[in-house]
Amino acid sequence: MIEVLLLLGLPASGKSEIRRYLDGLDSDRRAADLRMGVPVHLDDYPYVHLMRRISQELRHRHAHPVFFATDAEPMLEPGDWLTLTALLDEDYAGLALSPVPPKNPAGHLLGRIDRARAVAGLPSPFAGLEPGLQAELEAAIADEAAALLHSLARPRPASATGHTVVMEFSRGAGQGMRPPFPAPWGYAHSLPALSPEALERAA
Repeated sequence: MIEVLLLLGLPASGKSEIRRYLDGLDSDRRAADLRMGVPVHLDDYPYVHLMRRISQELRHRHAHPVFFATDAEPMLEPGDWLTLTALLDEDYAGLALSPVPPKNPAGHLLGRIDRARAVAGLPSPFAGLEPGLQAELEAAIADEAAALLHSLARPRPASATGHTVVMEFSRGAGQGMRPPFPAPWGYAHSLPALSPEALERAA
């Protein structure tokens, strides 16, 4: 049985449709035809959305937007592709743990992003914020942060037995780039950033 399935593709390429198809299959057929157990979905898109919301709130307060200069432009720091990989990998490791709801969901997620950036070899995104600005930022994204953590705290399998973890993400490149892409662009640099525990079980 496949323990971890990497579902990779560009935005709007049909990944969500594949997820819905897998969820709708009869369990016996899913096991016999695809060697898959019950799907458990992990996706880094909620973190992209949260980063966009953080940037919106910072721009609204005339502060440096950190992640996105505008809603229409790509990431300011290409290395944040690896930040997202670190967050997704942390979610995978968390499947075996009992979720403990934090008292401050927004502050908890900002801390996670901070640590994931360090894993990616990048500076803290929030270290230079003016006094009081982080508290304002946490208040502004509180509801979305709580919803994201609630989705991650849904019942998870204690082991991979009978389940297949579906890890979904997209990795693109800069305008006009052609493969092979330099670091940190593309899948060739994000895939090795996943933990050995995930990669050894992955298809």
